Amino acid sequence: MSFQALGTGLTTVTNPDPNTISTKPFRTQQGRNNPTFDPAWAALPQFALFPVTTVTGRLNDRLSLHFKPSSAGATFTIIVWFWNPLSNTWVKPQNGATVSYTGEVMDYINSPPATAIFPQISALSAGTLDIYYDSDYAIRG
Repeated sequence: MSFQALGTGLTTVTNPDPNTISTKPFRTQQGRNNPTFDPAWAALPQFALFPVTTVTGRLNDRLSLHFKPSSAGATFTIIVWFWNPLSNTWVKPQNGATVSYTGEVMDYINSPPATAIFPQISALSAGTLDIYYDSDYAIRG
């Protein structure tokens, strides 16, 4: 595992519902199996993740994420969104999109899709949140 920062000092304002961000991560009908983010998206202060293939040529079966609040014991809620290249919008998976945590934790996205992933911070009791990802299995954009 090789962790890199997806973002530091994050809040509900910096990581909102991604459908409220007018810029989209990909051009029309792009984004499936294509980790090239649109330059306009890449210039934003928000970042998404794109799972990448392993040496075997397959997507990793899980993507590791590390959440570290600046205030010890802070509670926070993450909503995971996936980019849908057919509708050119962010969508939630049918199950398991919203997870609440307390304090510093590591969690996983099992069987990540071959499209962009955006972690919305929907609640944060105190301070800010740092989010790290396993850069062996995803790129930031």
